[in-house]
Amino acid sequence: MIETVTIESCAGGRGHGVAHAGGLALFVPGAFPGDVVEIEVALPSGARRWGVARVRRLLEPSPDRVTPACVHACANPAQVAVSCGGCPWMGLALERQREQKLGIVSRAFSTARSPVPVPERILSGGPDLGYRCRLRMNAVPGRLGFFAQGSREVVGIRACPMVPDPGAHAGLVPFLPPGGVAELRLLYDGHGRLHLTSDVPLRAGFERLAASVPGLAGARIAGREDGLDGLAVDTPGHGPITVSSAGFFQAGPHANRMILDELAGLLGAIPDPGPLLECYAGSGNLTRVLCRFADVVAIESDPQSARFFDRNLAARPGPGTARLLPMKVEEAIRDRKITGSPRTVVLDPPREGLDKIANEVLVSLAPDHVILVSCDPMAGARDAAAWIRAGWNREKLVVIDTMPHTQHFEIIQYLKKP
Repeated sequence: MIETVTIESCAGGRGHGVAHAGGLALFVPGAFPGDVVEIEVALPSGARRWGVARVRRLLEPSPDRVTPACVHACANPAQVAVSCGGCPWMGLALERQREQKLGIVSRAFSTARSPVPVPERILSGGPDLGYRCRLRMNAVPGRLGFFAQGSREVVGIRACPMVPDPGAHAGLVPFLPPGGVAELRLLYDGHGRLHLTSDVPLRAGFERLAASVPGLAGARIAGREDGLDGLAVDTPGHGPITVSSAGFFQAGPHANRMILDELAGLLGAIPDPGPLLECYAGSGNLTRVLCRFADVVAIESDPQSARFFDRNLAARPGPGTARLLPMKVEEAIRDRKITGSPRTVVLDPPREGLDKIANEVLVSLAPDHVILVSCDPMAGARDAAAWIRAGWNREKLVVIDTMPHTQHFEIIQYLKKP
């Protein structure tokens, strides 16, 4: 089916443009609100009323289109199959990007029965280029880059303008795995040093890689550690924290600063917030702020993140103390490792959100205050709903633009027991 449509909005998830035709909701990679495009649609089977469309021609560009700052980014949705999908919104004006993110939040959180007031502005700060300290790149023999939007085709990237050292990764290309698609995780400290993780072997050892890749200071390749085990990445206003490319950390230091600033502001407004329970603590990134206000019991199951916890907390003494439970939240609940009654619970789960049963048990702990950090709006709305049904009130909802030129952002919710 070939149709001419006007793109109405951008979706969450993969960030595709959204249009409607023939009774179908259509997701259009590379298209932005206001684009008039000729599309080709494969009719869905069964009762499904949505599909993914391919742009044949851009008939009339959106007035909000801009020239992408990266030569690899998609400038025309008809070329999306050969363009980098790492920054799918780079061709959309920055203010329009932020409007779309607020729209995604509004649709995720509001229903006809329970509309949620969404902030009129999204918090932002720092540069919109060169802001990332962490990348996940895709590799096939001879090419290192990112998937094109909506496909598994790797688009080779010579230099990525989103990191402080755009071409540092290029030296890895001769040593990529010989077959299949592999993922390489890169961490930059902003001072010329790089840490690498690959779960599969590369075609050289660490010394040879370090001779070819400027600044390569450490690596974890197929489970073997060489060089530095992590890098100290600075957060403006909060100091450095040591993390590994094998673990989790925010995409960039300025994004991290906004999250930590908001967290400190919320806790500072709570008289006597402790004791504190923190779930999904990572390497202690949020914990170092929590300890300024109270004693903390933190839970983290990922060994590549948890191994830096004590090191990072030792560098940021209290006055509160921090104790780590190196296990899954579900295990800590099942094995009754959470003792006492936390007055404040801080939750920063992965993108898929909280396990339903674990969330219900956390609700049963009846804390006075809950701070929920979510990177997926649908998961954030669902997870908060369990607390609201149980009687907590949502006192604050903040949206933070942590990753310009992408569909990704963070949501912080503060819930209080009446």
